[in-house]
Amino acid sequence: MNIAYALGPLIGLLADIGGSIESFYVAAAVYCILGVGLLVLIKQDTRHPASYNQSDKSSIVIACKVIYRDAPLLLFIIGGILSTVVHGQWSVPLMQYLGLQVNEPAKLFAIIVGVNSICVIVFQIPVTRIAQKFQPIVSVFMGSSLFALGMLGFAVANEWWHFVVSMVVFTMGEVLVIPAEYQLLDQITPAHFRGAYYGAQSFTTLGSFIGPWLGSVILTHFSSGGFFTFGTYGLIALLNVVFFWRGSKLHVKFNRHLALLNMQNP
Repeated sequence: MNIAYALGPLIGLLADIGGSIESFYVAAAVYCILGVGLLVLIKQDTRHPASYNQSDKSSIVIACKVIYRDAPLLLFIIGGILSTVVHGQWSVPLMQYLGLQVNEPAKLFAIIVGVNSICVIVFQIPVTRIAQKFQPIVSVFMGSSLFALGMLGFAVANEWWHFVVSMVVFTMGEVLVIPAEYQLLDQITPAHFRGAYYGAQSFTTLGSFIGPWLGSVILTHFSSGGFFTFGTYGLIALLNVVFFWRGSKLHVKFNRHLALLNMQNP
């Protein structure tokens, strides 16, 4: 998927259809081909359809109850929302900012998106292997710091290569943070509540709504919108570390308390 994400904008750039109505026609045609392919595969699938489970409709209620009862999970979700504000839909405020600041925003944006995807493909495996030597909270801290540095780079960039370098830094943060968040969640998840905990984690997607909305508001109401926008994202990236760190501490404290109780009542 990352390969397609990298190739799509670059193909549009080379075909000189970026920022034109033709790009939407091409995207529509690709989706039509995809839809036809999916219909063919579905018709060829001979497996029985999954049965509807009446309990599925109450899954959101269960997730809310789990969040209410588990303080570390609540802190992780708040941290996850803040993190997703920064990386969930980063392309939306960046494209808006480029449209206000550069002469050919579509071409530069295509390059930046391609760099993001290529960096994910190239760095994901080696960076993940290195990150495995550290605790997940360390990866969250390092990755969030790279988020902040990348956003600072966008805020002060005035050449095309400044944006590219900032995106490389930002993508390194993505590669570190996203797997580490799931590792932290896995550490606090009881085996018999795994579905409920991972269902509750889906609340972090609220950040994908808040992020673009926040960027649009700042760009609209501040003359130095780029600095305030990316500066705000950088601060949010650092703030999320506090919630993950506090959640980890509470979980360790709870486990120690539980171990003491077990020792006193063998």
